[in-house]
Amino acid sequence: MRLWKPVLISIIMTQAIVTAGCNSYRVIPPQLGKQVNTKLSYQAAKEKPGSAAGQMVVWGGEVLQATRQTNRTRVEVLQIPLTDDLVASGERTQSLGRFLAFDMKGEIIDPAVIPEGTRVTIVGELQAPGAASTDPGSAEYPIVNIRDMTVWDKKVSRAWPRPYYGPYYGSYYYGYRPYVSWDGARVEGS
Repeated sequence: MRLWKPVLISIIMTQAIVTAGCNSYRVIPPQLGKQVNTKLSYQAAKEKPGSAAGQMVVWGGEVLQATRQTNRTRVEVLQIPLTDDLVASGERTQSLGRFLAFDMKGEIIDPAVIPEGTRVTIVGELQAPGAASTDPGSAEYPIVNIRDMTVWDKKVSRAWPRPYYGPYYGSYYYGYRPYVSWDGARVEGS
């Protein structure tokens, strides 16, 4: 008589899995996928800037300042470690420093697209130290030429009380926890 409940649950679970698979967003575009060195960390590039020059990296963080220059856009980013999904969702206190990102093609038309405090993930090519020697701070920070950029929008849904059902001790309540998700949008022209 109660055969319909397991069938209904399996249909809902299958639909959720299929929907989640269809909605995946790729931070690294397919045309850049084989070129990106995901193993090269911000720390390693900062310690040995000359040996890392020319490599394609994926770094993220929080925009501190974005300015339009003569024929490029300069973005100063506070580096924040990325999650497995390449989202800079950590805290500012986890930062290891700053890096400068340049849109050398001049395709990011308006710095208003990335106001201060915006979380971004940048795929770009590391430049040799002093490559932007006319720029203040270029000797201090790693420099990345932007090839692709994702702007993240933090979405916090309503906090609901969530119980935890443990396998050994039954269930217990651990308070209100808001659901946090990140929605990415590729910056046109990058």
